[in-house]
Amino acid sequence: MRRRLFPATKGTTTGSSLVTATEGGSGMATERAGAPQKVSEKDVAQKIFQFVLHQMRSGADKQAIAAKLAEMGVDPVDSRQVVETVHAEVMKAAEAQQVTSTSMISGILGGGIAAVVAGFLWALIVRFTDYEIGFMAWGLGLLVGAAVVVFAGGRRGRALQMVAVLASIGGILVAKYFIFVHFLSQAVLQQYGAEQAASVTLFSTRILGFFFKAITTVLSGYDAIWVILAVLTAWRLPQGLGIRVPKRERGMIV
Repeated sequence: MRRRLFPATKGTTTGSSLVTATEGGSGMATERAGAPQKVSEKDVAQKIFQFVLHQMRSGADKQAIAAKLAEMGVDPVDSRQVVETVHAEVMKAAEAQQVTSTSMISGILGGGIAAVVAGFLWALIVRFTDYEIGFMAWGLGLLVGAAVVVFAGGRRGRALQMVAVLASIGGILVAKYFIFVHFLSQAVLQQYGAEQAASVTLFSTRILGFFFKAITTVLSGYDAIWVILAVLTAWRLPQGLGIRVPKRERGMIV
C-alpha cells in the first residue's frame, strides 16, 4: 500500500513533492496492518537526501537515482523532482568545497603553523609538569584539521585531508622531539653536569640523530593509540562530500 508522507506545500519543489513509500522500502516509513508508524516530514526528507547523496557518491546519474526511488515506493514524478532538487543542492555545495591551488597553499600554511604551535605547547606543558600527556596528540590532530579548513577558506577535499594528516604527524614529531631534548638534557645534567647539558640543544644534528634512532622508544604503544586518533581526526575534519565536480576553472585541484 502506498502512503503519502508529506503534504503538498506551495513555493518549493521539495515541499510540493508527495513522497510515498511501500512496505519494505529501504528504511523509509511503512504502514503495517493495525499499527501505523508515524514519521515526520523532516525525517523522511533527511533519509531521502542521504540516499540521493550516497547514490551520487557511487556515480549514479539523476535518472538512475530517480528510478531507484520509484522502485522503493516514491511516486515517479515526485522522485524526479526530489532528485533534481537534491542533486542541484549537493553539486552547488560540492563545487563550493573544491580545492583550488590558492586554498591548497593556504591549507598547507595553516596546517603547518597549527602543527608547530600545538607541538610547542604540548612540549611546554611537559616541561613545566614533567608529565607527558598522551591525549595531547589527539588535541593536536583536532587543531591541525580545523586550521587546515579555516585557512583553506572552508574548502574540503582529499588533498586537504592529506595535508592535515601529514601536518598532524609532523606536529607530533615536533612535540616528541622537544620533549626528548628536555628529558635528555635533564639526564645529562644529573650525570655529567651543566657544561655537558648545555650541548644538548634543539638544533643539534647529533641530538636529532639520537632522536630518530630512539624513535621506537620515544613512541610507546600508549602513544600509538593517541597518534591514531589524532590522524583519524585530522583526516575527518577536511573531508568533503565526496562528489566529483567537473573542472571549470584553472587552478582547480580535483
